[in-house]
Amino acid sequence: MGKMIVARCSICGEVFRSRTRPASIRKIGEHWRKRHPESLSRRIKAGKRVAENNPSVQEFVTALQEAPRKAIRIYSKWTDYQYKTVKSFMDAFKPVLPPEIIASWELIEHFHDEGIR
Repeated sequence: MGKMIVARCSICGEVFRSRTRPASIRKIGEHWRKRHPESLSRRIKAGKRVAENNPSVQEFVTALQEAPRKAIRIYSKWTDYQYKTVKSFMDAFKPVLPPEIIASWELIEHFHDEGIR
């Protein structure tokens, strides 16, 4: 017999027990859909709002192509993790990018190195 997995609802505190992790996740999901549908939709809407305020890599690359000032505005909203992700992406594609985009990216790298937001 496997180890018993105990999970608890973060809203009402109801306890769920199961032998496997997938069964535990299924039980919690069913509970949320039955007992807390408004909380689930509220969390989904909150996540969508956060995503709208969080610029993606695609938006940044498009801004680099069209308007470097817009790319700088997007950069100012980023966290360090987002910058590192885009830096690895840009470093990989640097040899095939047009010179205008490379110049804009190097400007943003300079801003990052100098701590300018």
